[in-house]
Amino acid sequence: MINRIFPVLFCSLFLAACGGGGGGGSSDSSGDGGNNNQGGDAEEETFTQQQNAYLPLIVGAGWEYSAEDKIIAEAYGTSGEYFALPSEFILTLAEEGTPAEVSQILSSNPNTVGLKGFVGSDFSFDIEEGVEVTLKSLIFDEEILLLGGSVAPGSVAGEVVFDLNSKFLPIPLNNVRVDVTATPIINVSDSTVSTPWGTLAAKEMDASLRVTGTYSTPFGPIPINITITETSYFVAGIGPVSRSITYYLADSIQLGEVSLDIAALINLPEPIVYVYDGLNLNSPENTVMRMRDPEQVDPAYTNLDPAQYSLLNEEEFNAIAWASVQESPSGTAFEVSASLSDPVPSITESAVIYVKENGSNNQVPVNVTFVNNEGL
Repeated sequence: MINRIFPVLFCSLFLAACGGGGGGGSSDSSGDGGNNNQGGDAEEETFTQQQNAYLPLIVGAGWEYSAEDKIIAEAYGTSGEYFALPSEFILTLAEEGTPAEVSQILSSNPNTVGLKGFVGSDFSFDIEEGVEVTLKSLIFDEEILLLGGSVAPGSVAGEVVFDLNSKFLPIPLNNVRVDVTATPIINVSDSTVSTPWGTLAAKEMDASLRVTGTYSTPFGPIPINITITETSYFVAGIGPVSRSITYYLADSIQLGEVSLDIAALINLPEPIVYVYDGLNLNSPENTVMRMRDPEQVDPAYTNLDPAQYSLLNEEEFNAIAWASVQESPSGTAFEVSASLSDPVPSITESAVIYVKENGSNNQVPVNVTFVNNEGL
């Protein structure tokens, strides 16, 4: 599990390069995230998007890839040794019931997603035979804007802190601090991806991150040279649904790889997917907004009750030609409906509607997708 955790966490932040605050290449009701749009709740409040649509971060919510591999967002707070922003979260991946070996510090804002660094917890790996490194932290001098900056933001300075146990040294060294340089390269394109809920509009992201530095010792320099590559797919209103990651030592020695495909969402609403076959628009089995409770088996899903939730961008969402949302006749759920617009969307596209639970400031996204399978 250790060799799986580090590359996943190290690279997962590059999902922010997937596009703007909205769908990017799809019809996304989240818009550019910076506009103020009239919401549809009873108080007619102004809706201002809080986070990037491709990275919804809510404390206790996340993504399940298998029974062992889960990524959960935790609050990072507003003070600490490393970094602090009001929108900042720690994202962790760990086996159920075990501490995370590595956590990442990131922020998600309407038009930007930023990476500040990583904090380790007894994560160890060999950089060569007889030389073991235990990562404590990797903190960049400035936040790397993975979304909202240039596609290739250039190099960023930082500091890595680690324990070193080497056959070349007389004693182990603790809390070694080394200046490093991180160089990301990111390429993003519009795509689709297969998920448990069907085919969804996505951003395909191909990225690499190279971290280099040198630790000088009386016995000679110890180089730090790690490159991590990732090809992943991210969906608006959901987050990372598929990723394939490989990491290398000195650009050529493969240290490990991991492939993750999403199995379920954790405390995030299920997407609602309509499929057009060239003649008919086929509705999904479920057309109401509902959320899976990972602690609950039967029933596994709970409808979002209008008595407990409010629609935030109803007016903007209902302006989409092919989709609309309204309360159910019973008043106990929100129903999403779709119809064939003129013209019919020529590609698979997604829209995002946001809801808010009473007494909470969290904006919870719901993905609604139109799949065009005409000619298939």
